[in-house]
Amino acid sequence: MRTCFLNPPYQARIIRRYNCTYHAPNFLFPPLELSYLASIVTSWKKTECLFIDAVAEALSLDKVIKRLKTYQPRLLVFMAGIETLAEDMRTISLIKASLAQLKTASIGYLPSLSPEKALTENPALDYIIRDEPEISFSELYDCLENNSFPADLPGIAYRDNGGITIGRKRERMKDLDLLPFPERGLLKAGLYNEFLLKKPFTTIQTSRGCPYECDFCIPTYGREIVYRSVDNVYREIEEAVAKYKVKTIRFMDDTFTLNKNRLLELCGLILKRNLKFQWSCLSRVDTLDEEMLVLIKKAGCRRIYLGIETFSQRLLDYYQKGYDAELIKPRVKMIKKNKIEVVGFFMVGAAQTEDEFKNDIFLARQTGLDYIVAQKLTPYPGTAVFDNMKDICDEREALRREKEFYRAFYLRPGYAFSKIWRLLSNLEDASCGRESLRSYLNKTQDSSPRPELI
Repeated sequence: MRTCFLNPPYQARIIRRYNCTYHAPNFLFPPLELSYLASIVTSWKKTECLFIDAVAEALSLDKVIKRLKTYQPRLLVFMAGIETLAEDMRTISLIKASLAQLKTASIGYLPSLSPEKALTENPALDYIIRDEPEISFSELYDCLENNSFPADLPGIAYRDNGGITIGRKRERMKDLDLLPFPERGLLKAGLYNEFLLKKPFTTIQTSRGCPYECDFCIPTYGREIVYRSVDNVYREIEEAVAKYKVKTIRFMDDTFTLNKNRLLELCGLILKRNLKFQWSCLSRVDTLDEEMLVLIKKAGCRRIYLGIETFSQRLLDYYQKGYDAELIKPRVKMIKKNKIEVVGFFMVGAAQTEDEFKNDIFLARQTGLDYIVAQKLTPYPGTAVFDNMKDICDEREALRREKEFYRAFYLRPGYAFSKIWRLLSNLEDASCGRESLRSYLNKTQDSSPRPELI
């Protein structure tokens, strides 16, 4: 069955993921979730498929439609972004209007959360593959291939004789090693990057889920964490480095440093087999220690992204982050001592007072962070903060604070000079970063999706 996987076109460089969507002018990730589904077709079904990353290739809708008309797929699978949901659905409607026999299937958080609403409001949408998509997609593929569709296919919502059928929720996968590695061969590797790090670049996810209960967060498929085996992860890393010549990897786990023993085992294997690449990851300050940092540095860790959010203990408790604010500064110092870059994520607006905001700026500058990302607290549907926050977020005030945070951190005397060698090592990224910061600071109103400049 001819199948196309599409990262839909958009007017800006955006990253669509299951649990978030953001504008990323300085970096771009391959669409990992869609790549897993493409591997189901190529590895399990032993069939070719088409992959169009319209964002990475900067394709217009007309060019996407032209490719689709040439290929004539029977099924089009796409990721629906969160902030971009309405526009993504309009795009799919225009595509389907041009290919009358095409069936469309969406993955993504919002369609999974409210499948009946998504199908009702978007007549061009035929199927929703809910939550963790691989097994549900594989079974949907077989049903369409065989023209046999059971009434209650788990994990699938669809139209049925003018009505809507919502299949029962599928249980989370317990053995992620059963999945084939994401299909990287269909992507143009040189189009993806992480700011100021080497190309070619790719992403790898070694676990799914997050046990923490931060009120604002959508964990990847749920709170229960399921790990891939260390050997399985290493083999994917080895394939990426040896076969696809990857030089930088971003580990996409919600908290990559959560399981210390597992991480030390993986790093030990990388060092034992002398695999050379650099990498970055997401972490929390309360999951780091000296032993871990020493070893991950040796194994190639170049950058850690910390979800700091704020230095205010009141707000950390409000957000249910679950750790003491006093941990932040010593942990950042520990990371820096091991010569690993640190990026701090901060949230502004909403329940934050002006004094707390000013203190966050002051401490972000004093703590030794290399980069920061400041963004308004976005109350996503289905999160604990949604009902409380949606009516009190002042968009103009949040935008003012975002811009003030960026100005105070990046435009302070001496900052650019302190990064001069990093910037000179990659003039293309440095120029892009400077221009994106200038453009962002000059904008007069909020835009969707949310920006992440680093």
